[in-house]
Amino acid sequence: MAGIINIGWVLMFELRKVLEEIQVPLSYFIEKLSLKEEEVFILMDSNDSEAQMELYFQFITAVNDDDLLPRLVEFFTNYVEEKSELVAFITNILKFRSNNSPRRMINSVERLVSLADDMDVIRKGKHSLKIFYFVVCIETLYSLADIEMNSKSMIIIDFFNTYIEEADAQFIIDNIRRSLGDDRYKFNETVGEYKQTNNDRWNTEINMEIFARVINELRNIFAHEGDYWGFHFTDSDTAMLNTITVAENQREVKLKRDGKLNGLRRVYEVKLTYEQFKAICVRGFLNFINTYFKSISS
Repeated sequence: MAGIINIGWVLMFELRKVLEEIQVPLSYFIEKLSLKEEEVFILMDSNDSEAQMELYFQFITAVNDDDLLPRLVEFFTNYVEEKSELVAFITNILKFRSNNSPRRMINSVERLVSLADDMDVIRKGKHSLKIFYFVVCIETLYSLADIEMNSKSMIIIDFFNTYIEEADAQFIIDNIRRSLGDDRYKFNETVGEYKQTNNDRWNTEINMEIFARVINELRNIFAHEGDYWGFHFTDSDTAMLNTITVAENQREVKLKRDGKLNGLRRVYEVKLTYEQFKAICVRGFLNFINTYFKSISS
């Protein structure tokens, strides 16, 4: 019955009558949609109720954007250098009608990052809870862009390798290192059932792929094991030591998949704060959205 009523309402929809009932001046309606007056009159005089309803929904969206735009600008302002460019970027996305994916992307970032921040209300200082929503955000962006990869972990790796700004990537590498308490530095030649070379034996540096794998593993540990207390960013000048069993490369992925965990215990010295991590990711999210938006609007 509800479906029949809805169909009937669509068939009977008259844009001119609706605007009169809600007391919206036609001039305001036309201005909000940036349309020509004659175009609107032609549509109103037609029998195309579906097209009239679609135009009405576009108007409602445009009105709602009056509140949405300042909220999004306020949220993203702290993560960019040029506010004027940010305003123009968000405005162009909100006005883009042929594909609503960019709008959904930028809304998703604001909602999911805010949700991550809200985790402090539930379990203050449990950073794995927050990281979970950043990974969800990455997966959401790739899904909305219809980008498919062999595994979810490859999506996370691709994001951190491709969309994180160069200076931010270097900042991560400079502020997260392996500790000498790592299994890698045990006094034997074979770790994790593969022989290490002398060149990388004492190397404490990580790269962005390793960082992405750590972030993805933290998401998996929370999602599949319920552990949300095992990782912490620092909140001072002192590095936090974090221990996690993680495969840092494809060779170790196979070892872990086969249950051969010996040598895969990693200890990281983390000098990165949550706020720094958040800012780096948000800038990466904006880079992703910008790249996608250019690809569909050019």
